[in-house]
Amino acid sequence: MTQILITRINYLELLSGASENEKQRTRKFLQPYPVLEFDAKTTTVANNLAMKYRVSNRQSKDFLIASIAIANKLPLLTENTKDFAACKGLKLLPYKISSWL
Repeated sequence: MTQILITRINYLELLSGASENEKQRTRKFLQPYPVLEFDAKTTTVANNLAMKYRVSNRQSKDFLIASIAIANKLPLLTENTKDFAACKGLKLLPYKISSWL
């Protein structure tokens, strides 16, 4: 069975701007999924990506998410494959959100 994990960055993105009711529902929904943190190994990967690709502020969250996946040798499930296409060494698992609903 495939295990789904979430990065701390995705977790924060999902809560950002949400009402208290939405935050409670989101936390409850995400509770079973382990959260991957931004750690020292990830920092090294993120720094290398930023230097190699000259990451803009707009792209920074995506590159942090990519660096967590790369550092942990995990594929990244995403609907926005174009946002991560430049990240060499990152395995993408494309999906459409509508297929999960």
